[in-house]
Amino acid sequence: MSDFKITLEEALKWIKNWRTNLPQEPAKAHLIQKQALLDVMAPDDVVAVRAYMAIDDKGVQKVILVGVDANGQDLTDDNHILVDKSYPCPPDCGVESVLLNL
Repeated sequence: MSDFKITLEEALKWIKNWRTNLPQEPAKAHLIQKQALLDVMAPDDVVAVRAYMAIDDKGVQKVILVGVDANGQDLTDDNHILVDKSYPCPPDCGVESVLLNL
């Protein structure tokens, strides 16, 4: 397992940060590491992933990923993880993309 795990408490705080103080310039995109996706999807009962917009304690826009079960419910218990370590664009936009240059 990688180092993408965050606590439920961090997730709740960061999501609340987003919802109570929307950024003046929202990120255009977020880079999410493959291993973060694999980690959150690892349990057998995860059939999908839900993404929540968030702002961490340093003011950086984030995407928090949580596994979702077949009933559409977020899986936030001790048997599942929430992941982050997303990288917002800008500044982490990488090479030119037709998707970014709209």
